Amino acid sequence: MIGSSDRPGFPPSRHDGSLDHQPPPVPCRRPGGVVRRLGHWIADLKADTPVLGAVRSGGPLVAALGASGGLGWLASRRHRRWSAPLLALTLWVAWFFRDPPRRCARQRDLLYAPADGTITAVDEVDWDWFIHGRALRIVTFLTLLDVHVTRSPVGGRLVASRRDRGGHAPAFLVRGADRNARLLLGIVRGPAPGDRVVLAQVVGFLARRIVPWRHPGDSLSAGQKVGLMRFGSRADVLVPAGQATPLVAPGDRVRAGLTPIARYHHQAGTSISAVAWTTTPLGAHTSGAECGHQGNGQ
Repeated sequence: MIGSSDRPGFPPSRHDGSLDHQPPPVPCRRPGGVVRRLGHWIADLKADTPVLGAVRSGGPLVAALGASGGLGWLASRRHRRWSAPLLALTLWVAWFFRDPPRRCARQRDLLYAPADGTITAVDEVDWDWFIHGRALRIVTFLTLLDVHVTRSPVGGRLVASRRDRGGHAPAFLVRGADRNARLLLGIVRGPAPGDRVVLAQVVGFLARRIVPWRHPGDSLSAGQKVGLMRFGSRADVLVPAGQATPLVAPGDRVRAGLTPIARYHHQAGTSISAVAWTTTPLGAHTSGAECGHQGNGQ
């Protein structure tokens, strides 16, 4: 066999005719790696309670739409004109109620995003429930393409809730949506007055229902699921003014339980587990009964 060195313009080759630069061997993908990743995903799924809460909440609606579209498609060709769009709507609704498991961070001096979406406002407002006076507010707007599972921005204890009935202005209007229907959650992360946090779940033009999964008396971890907002909405996090510095700005994309949105200036000296919790009446709307006490995943 004639080596490449015998031809002008070619690099020298080995005496056995093989090239000097052999391509690297392709690594073999071990089946155990796939099984290991699947095992980790299942473990995260079980730990992220309620397990597939959004999927179970939207299951009846998906089943009804799918059955209607499927029966129409099978009935006759004439019915396929309306059954095809209905089946497409079924696929979109099923995708909307997705509930991907997440392993959320839990750094105590940070506030985390309560929902997937885009930051539309970082400002200070006057607040008169659970936090009294000026409060730092960080607003997250959810489009129809975002995951609509809401998560706790901090670790602590849920001690109060209030459901306000209101309008249904588009949720992306920060001021216009302030009077929309909403569900307020009051969370305490420590004994100091500055350790109070309000999570406001606000419905919009299309979102007409908020499904709570946690109720007063429940302990929360940062990033833990607290509810579901249906079809486009908004989530606000409020803390007493001067207690935290925002880490995001309008236009930033955030992910629930993963993206830090603010940092506390100090940490409470007493841990949550060491606080002797005493519930003080916070008004006529603080009872968990007003949230419906629906079961997990409903």
